[in-house]
Amino acid sequence: MDKTASTPRCGLCGEYHAYLPAHLMQAHGMTAAQYLEQFPGAPTISGALYDSLTKRSRRKAPKIGAEIRFAGIKTKINKGVPLSACLPMPDKYRVPSHGALADKIQFLSLALKKGRSAFVWGPAGTGKDAVFHAWSALTRTPGLIFTIKPGVDIESWFFQRAFTDKGTFDEEGVLLKALKDGYVSKDGKRHPYMILISDFDRADRAQAESLRLIADSIKGRVMGPGGKTYEVLPGTRIVLTANTAGSGDVTGRYVSANPIDASILNRINQTFHFPFLDWRDEQEIVKDKFPTLWKELTEQEKDRLGVAVAEIRKKVALGELEDFEFSHRTLCAWLEAADDLLTEIIDEGLKRPEGLLNVTASTWLDRITEPELRLEVAKVLDPNLKGGALKTNLLKSLR
Repeated sequence: MDKTASTPRCGLCGEYHAYLPAHLMQAHGMTAAQYLEQFPGAPTISGALYDSLTKRSRRKAPKIGAEIRFAGIKTKINKGVPLSACLPMPDKYRVPSHGALADKIQFLSLALKKGRSAFVWGPAGTGKDAVFHAWSALTRTPGLIFTIKPGVDIESWFFQRAFTDKGTFDEEGVLLKALKDGYVSKDGKRHPYMILISDFDRADRAQAESLRLIADSIKGRVMGPGGKTYEVLPGTRIVLTANTAGSGDVTGRYVSANPIDASILNRINQTFHFPFLDWRDEQEIVKDKFPTLWKELTEQEKDRLGVAVAEIRKKVALGELEDFEFSHRTLCAWLEAADDLLTEIIDEGLKRPEGLLNVTASTWLDRITEPELRLEVAKVLDPNLKGGALKTNLLKSLR
C-alpha cells in the first residue's frame, strides 16, 4: 500500500509528513494558517493520525451510523466520511445551553440539518467559526474552510491557469471541485461539503463579487470560463462568518471590515447574530481549559469574575466603553496569566496572593492604550475583584 496516499504533501517542497504544521514551522518558518492562505483546503494531517488523536481525546467521536443531538436538534451522522475530511473539532468545545447564544445555535443547527446556507456575524470570540467546525466533525459532514485576506486573488479557488508542454489551460480549483463533486467516500457515494468562508466582511469589492458565485450556488450553478456552467451538488452548505452585519464597522473595533453588497447577503438562506456566551456556559469552558486555576479559586472569586465579565460586556454593548472588546479570547489570556502565576507559586511553595485575578488583570488591561478608557474598565473590576494590587516583583514579595 502506498503510504503517501493519505499523508499530506507539502505544497512548498513536496515532502510528505503525517503532521504538516510541524514541518512547515521547522522547514519554512510558516504557520499552518499562513500555509492555508496559499493552499486553501489543503490537508495538514493524515487521516490515520487525526483518527488516533481523536480517539485519545476526552470527547470521543460518535459512532458512525448513529445520530447525535447538536443543540437539541437530532441529526444523522454521515456514514463513510472520515474525520480527516471534516473541519477539525475545536479543543474543549462545548455546545452552549444557556442564554441567547444557545437559542441562536439551536436555530442554526436546524438550518444546517435542512441543508440551508447561513451567515453568522458577531463580536470576536463568540464561536462563529467554531460552531461550524464542531457541527462538521460531530455529524461527519465533509468541510473546507477558506479565509478572506484583503488583496488576495481568490479566483484561483474556482479556476487557475495550468501549464503543460502543449500550452495553458484552466484547471479546476479546490473550491469548484468541492462544490460540484462533493466528498467521494470509499463506497463511491458523493457527500455534499460544508464550505466555510471566514472573515467574509474583510472581502474587497472584487473578492465579494467573486464570492457572489458562492451565494448563488444554492441555485445549483457556477459559471466558468467561456460561459460553461457547473452544477453544484445538491445539499452543499455555504456558511459565511464575519464580525459585522454587512454595513461595515460602526464600532471602531473592526476597522478592516468592508460593506457587503446586500444583494449577495440576500441570497443566503438565514442570518444569525451571535452574542457573547452566557457565563454559565463560559465558566464550564474555562474550567476545562484551566483546571488547576479553577480548583484553586474560591466560589466567591468565581462569582465575582462572572459578574465583572458580564458588566464589562454590558457596557461595551451599550457603547459606554468605545473601541474596546472583551472577547472569550481576552478572558482566556487573562486566566492563562493567572494560571501561569499560580503554578509558579505552587512550584515555589509560596502562599497564594489575595486577589489573584486582580493581580493578573494588567496582562489584558495593557491592551487599552487610552487612559480614560482603561480607568473606566478598572472601575468595573475593582468592586468585583478585591485586593491584590500588582507589585513590581510579586514572587519576591510573597517570600
